[in-house]
Amino acid sequence: MDEYEERSPDKSTTGFLEQVSLVADSDEIESGPHYVTLMTVHLAKGLEFNSVFLTGMEEGLFPIGETDFAQDELEEERRLCYVGMTRAKRMLHLTWSASRRLYGHSRWNAPSRFIEEAGLVAKPTSRPISAPGPVAPRASSKTYSVDSSPKASSTVSASPLASPPSPFAVGSRVRHTEFGEGKVIEKSGSGDNLKVMVLFTGGQWKKLLVKYAGLEPL
Repeated sequence: MDEYEERSPDKSTTGFLEQVSLVADSDEIESGPHYVTLMTVHLAKGLEFNSVFLTGMEEGLFPIGETDFAQDELEEERRLCYVGMTRAKRMLHLTWSASRRLYGHSRWNAPSRFIEEAGLVAKPTSRPISAPGPVAPRASSKTYSVDSSPKASSTVSASPLASPPSPFAVGSRVRHTEFGEGKVIEKSGSGDNLKVMVLFTGGQWKKLLVKYAGLEPL
């Protein structure tokens, strides 16, 4: 406001509001081969880059936990994610963190549902895998790299058929009588000693012994 008052002969509040409504932060973005631009997805609307990194692709973060209770908010975040993905002209990278320190507490995170909806499947590995194809390449559980250039092949090599999934496999949906519905984000042990970490709707997570927890697969 001080800068506007110094530069503009119009000192009115209306003049100031008109000015800030016409100038966007994106107008000040410098570009070049040696620049990395950090921005929100909202700010990226209308822009394009050779390479785009979407970080924090985790349930409870993108989409945020509250969207489980409001379908219209979830749809808005899904559209916003689409905007972010389509800013990439050549390479799109999606990353998520299995655990994160937030407000002094550790959180165990499941990959964002938007990753799966984009045709990518999280796998239990931390090694990034780059794969060709404008749509749905193979991916890792940590980093997804998509080559969307016109020269990229759309062929995805076939993988061997996996054994039938466990009803409590990582990523599966479950219901608990007290905590409600949630998603399995980690499991360990087997048989009577099978333990699962479940991220419940609303952001809370619990580590449960399946034998006694009374979990219902969905």
